[in-house]
Amino acid sequence: LSVLLFSVNAYCCFIQQNKYENKYTYWVNTYFDAPAYHGACYWLAYLYTEQKNYSKAREFLKKANEYGGNRYVSDLALIYYYEGNYNKAKELYNKSIELGINKAQCYRNLSVIYFKIDNNTNKAIEYAKLAVKEEPYDDGYKQYLLNLQKIIDEKNNI
Repeated sequence: LSVLLFSVNAYCCFIQQNKYENKYTYWVNTYFDAPAYHGACYWLAYLYTEQKNYSKAREFLKKANEYGGNRYVSDLALIYYYEGNYNKAKELYNKSIELGINKAQCYRNLSVIYFKIDNNTNKAIEYAKLAVKEEPYDDGYKQYLLNLQKIIDEKNNI
């Protein structure tokens, strides 16, 4: 009996192996199997973002937020940033901060928007400092603040 069960199991695994052969196939099949699973929606959005298909990424991130309790608000903000909708991106980064999700990352991304898009160096520094304050042991945020300050100083000395 155990040989028969093993054989059946092995055969089932064999016929299902193509279902999960790469990340695209895996997440499409996962979404097909469980369309209300926030993780599947998130990873499909991630894959669409890799392909620069931001409208599809936005669609799946909205679903991921709906099913996952707004845990992907900052990811959705990034899509709006990529699309050039900076005001919506700022709104969602602030919402993510209020929710306590990815606060340091949101502060840094707000700093980028204020510096590169709005040309507001004071706000850019303010948000960069908040990112460092939120994650004081993360050297990436400290380095970003130092680089930003250096760029601003060089710009002011020209």
